[in-house]
Amino acid sequence: MNEFTLNAEVRSDLGKGASRRLRRLAS
Repeated sequence: MNEFTLNAEVRSDLGKGASRRLRRLAS
């Protein structure tokens, strides 16, 4: 259940820098 948390955090950090967090988590 990591994708769910990731999506939730990304949506919450959409205005902060989800792109950077997503790339760091995806990498």
